[in-house]
Amino acid sequence: MAGRSRNGGIDPEDDKVFLYKEYLRILAVHEPPVFVMENVKGLLSARTKESRIFHQMLRDLENPISALAGDTSTDRTLEYRIFSLVEPAVEFEANGRPLFADPDFVIKCENHGIPQARHRVILLGIKNQSDKVTAIRVLKKRRKISTNTIITGLPRLRSGLSKKGDTEERWLAALREIPKRRWFSSMA
Repeated sequence: MAGRSRNGGIDPEDDKVFLYKEYLRILAVHEPPVFVMENVKGLLSARTKESRIFHQMLRDLENPISALAGDTSTDRTLEYRIFSLVEPAVEFEANGRPLFADPDFVIKCENHGIPQARHRVILLGIKNQSDKVTAIRVLKKRRKISTNTIITGLPRLRSGLSKKGDTEERWLAALREIPKRRWFSSMA
């Protein structure tokens, strides 16, 4: 959350700022019916001195060919509707474009059964071939799970072999013993 964006904005000459345009090229060439794009939460507040990068990125992802051409004069069109995976679309523009607030695109892993406080911006793009796609099923919230809950019962890593010297023979012997372990038979 610190760094370039706090120091007067991101330098628009920095190639990494507009790295998503490589993604636009991929969309323009392959025209997938659906795409998923992931980035860091800091993207929501990132800005050059003139504009917010996230809003420009959303507009460009909605019309990748036009964004790459620099205008709308191209004969080829490719349009996507961008959806959130955690908030349902409840408002739409006249053209059917779903309206979301920036935080609606943030997935907080700890709210979905993952024992990690990791927040990511994830966008779902659906090719705009008809007006029928107006909503998607969003992720359900799950109870918070501790790391201890997840790792309890897993076998010890490396079974202590590293304390005695890791020879190929010791590792092969340890691997041969795995099917005899209680934890292994309980997985069947």
